[in-house]
Amino acid sequence: YYPKDKDHLQYIDELQSFNFDVISAINMNEMKVELDRLINSNQYEYIFLDGFLLYEDELLYRRLDRKYFLYLTKEECLRRRMSRSYNSIDTPNYFEKCVWIEFLNYKQKCEKTYTDIVFIDGTRPINDIFEFVNNDIKQIEIN
Repeated sequence: YYPKDKDHLQYIDELQSFNFDVISAINMNEMKVELDRLINSNQYEYIFLDGFLLYEDELLYRRLDRKYFLYLTKEECLRRRMSRSYNSIDTPNYFEKCVWIEFLNYKQKCEKTYTDIVFIDGTRPINDIFEFVNNDIKQIEIN
């Protein structure tokens, strides 16, 4: 995770919180430097990036060979979020007013803008998702 310092984040008075669920909250330059370092090390056959905002960065988007978008129901997303440990605690209504809204907007944008993203139901068993992605990646080697 490559967060920007809070001086660069949007503060939402109503929530008494910064909005961490937008691309402007991520230091994409730092992330891309690290990605370049990993690529140039020649230690990895595959590098996986995780984050639902990655496709907002056009330069990064064009560098990716395969693109997947795992989506969840609102209930499952909230359940998983509540089970994680974060450096900061969500203020009341943060999930409703930031997390879920930003997710829906971004998913809709990806569906309308890109034709090469594979959308995967993230509630499927993890082994099924892994097998699907693994088989899809093998297609790179065949082609």
